[in-house]
Amino acid sequence: MSANPDQALIREAAHWLAFLQSGEPDPAREQAFLAWQAQDPRHAQVIAEFQQHVLALRQSPLKDVPQDQLLKTLNAPSSRRRFLHGSLAVAGLALGAGVASRLATSGWAWPGDLYTGIAERRSFALPDGSTALLNASSRITPQFGRGQRGVVLQRGELLLDIHPQPRAFEVLTGAGTIVARQQRVLVRQELAGWWVLAQQSPVQLIDAKGLAQPLKAGHWARFNAQGLYDSGQAGGGEGDWVRGLLNANDLTLAQVVEALRPYHRGVLRVAPPVEHLRVSGIFPLDDSQHALRMLTGILPVRLSRITDFWITLEPA
Repeated sequence: MSANPDQALIREAAHWLAFLQSGEPDPAREQAFLAWQAQDPRHAQVIAEFQQHVLALRQSPLKDVPQDQLLKTLNAPSSRRRFLHGSLAVAGLALGAGVASRLATSGWAWPGDLYTGIAERRSFALPDGSTALLNASSRITPQFGRGQRGVVLQRGELLLDIHPQPRAFEVLTGAGTIVARQQRVLVRQELAGWWVLAQQSPVQLIDAKGLAQPLKAGHWARFNAQGLYDSGQAGGGEGDWVRGLLNANDLTLAQVVEALRPYHRGVLRVAPPVEHLRVSGIFPLDDSQHALRMLTGILPVRLSRITDFWITLEPA
């Protein structure tokens, strides 16, 4: 037995977590990971500890710092002692920091989850022939088999191109279910709830109470746990993020910044006095710094930089 069995266990857990975050589906290895967790209560415990430490990082200003800088900061002795509380070794910290860098954008990904990182858009083929295009910093959990056909939108935004089948396609959110049968549907998570656009064919919204409401093709709706609270006709630019553009049509500055955050490496804030300023225009998502400079040119705001990774838009 090793002189420090906890170190060996942490290295083994790091191996499995690296696989889980690889983004490459492998059902056989996923089953092997589950079996490894069941072998010893300590296995599940160390995985849970990683999650707790990583979730703590997600709530801190470090969450959007690039991985190499995060590792350098956290590997300092004083930071390491505070982070590990004496329970995880440096190997565990490095793995946790690396995972945290990705978790800050798309959340904890379990086997089978599909996700994107900062400034990354990616298309995934689903088992039923449908396609899911994920916006930056997004994550979904596919659910197929045993009478299921759909995905859980865990975070972010996706464009679904649904392959027609007799069974409806369901998008599960934290506030209800979107039921569609064919063609394109846009869904995203927002600060106040969820937004859906029935781009080419009608969909049905089923709220947390089980009440169903239809949404006509070419219309959008916002909903939360209390039900639908806003709706309207599509303007035509809602899906421009597919081409790397943000088409702002009389949005608030807070909404524009919310759309830029998945493409920005660092903390991006809006001071309350200016968050309700109205914005219209087309902004480059893939160059968030340029988009921010554009905002200072059309609004009475300036960029306040604490560091290169902490920017606040405040009154000019």
